Amino acid sequence: MSMCARVFWKGTEMNKTNETVEQLGLSPDSKLVALYSLGKPYSVNRFTCVYNGWGYSNSIDGVTFSASKDIRVTGFGIYASEKADTLAGAAKFVAGGDAKGVPLFSKEVSAVKDDSYGEGKIFRFMFDRPIRCKANEKFSLVVEIRNGTSYYGSGGQYTVSGEKDVVFTFTDCTNSQNGTSVTSGQCPEIYYYI
Repeated sequence: MSMCARVFWKGTEMNKTNETVEQLGLSPDSKLVALYSLGKPYSVNRFTCVYNGWGYSNSIDGVTFSASKDIRVTGFGIYASEKADTLAGAAKFVAGGDAKGVPLFSKEVSAVKDDSYGEGKIFRFMFDRPIRCKANEKFSLVVEIRNGTSYYGSGGQYTVSGEKDVVFTFTDCTNSQNGTSVTSGQCPEIYYYI
């Protein structure tokens, strides 16, 4: 990853020269704050169709994926309730292919239709910070919803080309007990940076 640094002093962009360093009185012992923005994340969707009627009762849904390039995952999509109800439970990002594995990130969620995008069908579950994923290593997207019904995807693809030429390969997740698989179910999208 290449980064381009820009130097600002009191709201004005400065030239990146030795004179600027001298003018600002910077020395090897100076402490600087570096801020950067990753911009908008890329996304990939694994389904070709969306339907309603996916039911939950303290259920575990998960799917496993690997990427062809090193990426940083910043979240994933969860299908929202088909009604105005809230889907409550936990969402997890797990290293490996087992839904009951130790999560790299886990958080309680309340997926409300009004908080969704994509015609109100997908809730964006975002991590506190991006998680680095090495190429060809397996990771699992897992949701444990307590009750209710939601939309779900169908026509799932085993291999999907995402933005920036990242190829995602999806496989069934061990201990996904509510029917989510490569071809149908929950976890329609992955949000990532290169």
